[in-house]
Amino acid sequence: MNKRNNNIVLLLVALAIAIVVFNVIVFVFSKERSFVFWIGYGFSMVAFLLMPVASVYALSASSSENEVFLGLPAVRIGIFYIAIQLVVGIILMLFQGIGTKIAVVIEIMILAVYLIAVIATLLNRNRSVDIESKVSEKMSYLKSLSAEVQTLEAKTNDDKLRPALHALNESFRFSDPMSHGSLTALEDKIESKTQYLSELVGEKRSDEALSVIGEIEALLKERSIRAKALK
Repeated sequence: MNKRNNNIVLLLVALAIAIVVFNVIVFVFSKERSFVFWIGYGFSMVAFLLMPVASVYALSASSSENEVFLGLPAVRIGIFYIAIQLVVGIILMLFQGIGTKIAVVIEIMILAVYLIAVIATLLNRNRSVDIESKVSEKMSYLKSLSAEVQTLEAKTNDDKLRPALHALNESFRFSDPMSHGSLTALEDKIESKTQYLSELVGEKRSDEALSVIGEIEALLKERSIRAKALK
């Protein structure tokens, strides 16, 4: 059992203990149990059951440690929700003269705010994960091209070509990792030019290679400008 599953089990055990203690206190000390009492009790039990479902989903649906971290706000919101719901539920169970309609409206509002907050948190988590995935993919693409240029730099003995390849490698390393669908054609062109550069260096066509390096540098600058404008 990994650390994440251990945390989920501990959360469920803690909530189970809290449910038992809550029920013992409620039914030992409560004498009158009107409809308002059951509204307060019922929504409190819903909070105890709903919070772990949302929290376990937020944690177990995560495939990486970073995704788990992004899912933690849903757990915190759930704890905050239970605390507020218990306070309101206890008030309703103690002061049962409060109107039924008022009690129902208050409880539904609390539940609705919680659900909206959790959904918004999970949507934000998913969006952050998507962005991270895209950045990781583009960084892998840039690292691959950078590694290819670095290999070419190590292979060549041309004193003019080597510093130009080194400079190009640095340009790849420090390129903006963010991308956009509208940049796909440009990025494909950069990749194609880099492959052509590899052929030129292998054939020791240094002058043509230097020309292509200049073209790639220009394409990388264009990509950086357009990527910045799209943010």
